[in-house]
Amino acid sequence: MPTSHPKLTREALQEAIVEAARCVSSRRHVLEPIEPPLGAPRPSFGSYLFQRCLVCGTVTRDKVSRITGQRISPRIYDKPAWYEAALAERHDGDWWRATYWETLDVSFFLDAEHTTKVTPIKRRKAS
Repeated sequence: MPTSHPKLTREALQEAIVEAARCVSSRRHVLEPIEPPLGAPRPSFGSYLFQRCLVCGTVTRDKVSRITGQRISPRIYDKPAWYEAALAERHDGDWWRATYWETLDVSFFLDAEHTTKVTPIKRRKAS
């Protein structure tokens, strides 16, 4: 599948990895349909539907039947090189979630209520 992903460096790269943490941690992309990339192959049957993730820029290609609504073959992903490199570091799901959650405002979380019950320490009188 032809790629048209931008090359990212330094701060832009780090920001992109933090943004991609949303996709990796939720195991979901926020996809919108796009026009087929230039030079994209035509399927031998069915139709290709191309979509791009609004968060990380991954492009997907689905072979579909426009008549039945079925996906005919498994989805193909074209991830940016920096995304593949971040995945190659083999961070677990917890790391990706924590990375994404760090970007969220604390108002999105409802924490356990903290109780401040302090037990006084009994002191012995000096003899």
